[in-house]
Amino acid sequence: MEFPETEKQRSIFENGRFHNPWPTWKNISFLKGVSVAPKFVWNQLTSAPMVSKTELENEHPVLKPDVKILENPPTDKIQFVWIGHATFLIQMEGLNILTDPVFSHRIGPVSFIGQARYRKPAMTINELPKIDAIVISHDHYDHLDYNSVKSLNERYGNNLRWFIPLGRGKWLKDCGIEKVTELDWWEESDTSLKGVKFVCTPCQHWCKRNLTDTYKALAGSWCIIGQQQKFFFAGDTGYCASFKQIGYHYGPFTLAAIPIGAYEPRHFLQPQHVNPEEAISIYEDIKAKHFVPMHWGTFLLSFEPILEPPKRILEEVKRRNLTADYFHLPKLGQVTNVS
Repeated sequence: MEFPETEKQRSIFENGRFHNPWPTWKNISFLKGVSVAPKFVWNQLTSAPMVSKTELENEHPVLKPDVKILENPPTDKIQFVWIGHATFLIQMEGLNILTDPVFSHRIGPVSFIGQARYRKPAMTINELPKIDAIVISHDHYDHLDYNSVKSLNERYGNNLRWFIPLGRGKWLKDCGIEKVTELDWWEESDTSLKGVKFVCTPCQHWCKRNLTDTYKALAGSWCIIGQQQKFFFAGDTGYCASFKQIGYHYGPFTLAAIPIGAYEPRHFLQPQHVNPEEAISIYEDIKAKHFVPMHWGTFLLSFEPILEPPKRILEEVKRRNLTADYFHLPKLGQVTNVS
């Protein structure tokens, strides 16, 4: 099946569920999941403690952002802070935007059971500046967190606009949120926020929050397009043909936030999570200038060593003879601006 970059592959919704159209996708096998579960538990018990506290603080510290800088962002650049995992504060063209906000200590169906953070968030919700918009890529617990959603709504209320792919708009509204924009792939929001356009674009992933709702919501990436700058947020994804399509229709981008972690074992995770090398292929496909990685070093979700992903990024940049200055590996809480 051909997926020309000039086309826009639409989402497929059949029999009440969304389906990935890409030939690079494989449905999540229950038996494969069961087969890796014991090793995953063992990895949780043994891999994290192998990194010493000194090594962790030296290589992966959590910094406190300078509030004064955040209160006066440059008007001609994108300024950003990696808060943790897939959560960024993006400041561009007069807007403050959050991506996949997860501030809780644990992720899971209930607050006292589930994956605990390996590193704390660089900012609390109360430390954030005024937020204008939030984009959600999909509904997995490490990207859509109930307690964080409720707390953000309590602080900002109707001053905040939420953007989410199809299938979870009602879930947000049930949390008490009123300003929800729910979009299909390639739909552009008709909501005007200082002239900045929000576009839901494809990815290769899946959705699930309970035993019966697998594939009932859509996963997506986001293109945030201003008058001067463009930001791409990949969410969670395996590598597929969609990114050449996104690059053709909406590139080039000033900055792209792309996942680089939770990729081993490949036989199980390749369809749904890119590795560092594939992340750079996405960067090239969408025609981005600056690259910032995410989805690593916060939750221990897979088998690779927790500090390995950024090292592989640097190796791949060198191997491909790319301009190293465009690849940013910020510390948690570090304020960075690009143009």
